[in-house]
Amino acid sequence: MRMIRYYGMEQEREMPVIPLPNPGEGGPVYDGTEETPDNNEPVMPPVETPQMPQLPQFPQFPQKPARPMIQVRFVNAANGYEPFTVYWNNRKFVNGLAFRETSGYEPVMKGDGIITLAGPDGYIYYQRPYRLEGCRDLTVVIVNTGSNLELVELPEYNCK
Repeated sequence: MRMIRYYGMEQEREMPVIPLPNPGEGGPVYDGTEETPDNNEPVMPPVETPQMPQLPQFPQFPQKPARPMIQVRFVNAANGYEPFTVYWNNRKFVNGLAFRETSGYEPVMKGDGIITLAGPDGYIYYQRPYRLEGCRDLTVVIVNTGSNLELVELPEYNCK
């Protein structure tokens, strides 16, 4: 029997004891002089230190800031035409803009582009290069000028 102390209390308990082999029993013992073990003995593989996984490389932000967007809307003040489909750089901006109607504001990238006004049958009434610049929201009004159509800009300065 052995005496074991638990939190300041002494108790008598039987503890199992693992028997150790007597010297010379239990097989060969490595004496530390051999450089390489025999081929019949198992060899422990080298332990490798785990490596941290590489984090993905994120793209670098451009040095020049991206061209900001401005809000643009169209007003049809051109009497005598079927409703227009308005395109900005071949992207449909508004469909079926009738006389006296106003489109909602849509974000458009500043810079050069092409505005196209087409009828419901696809006939192109007006097409020209256009430059959107400045720090503003913009209303573009479609108007009659004699026998032609023209676009009139109404800037709504809203610099933030």
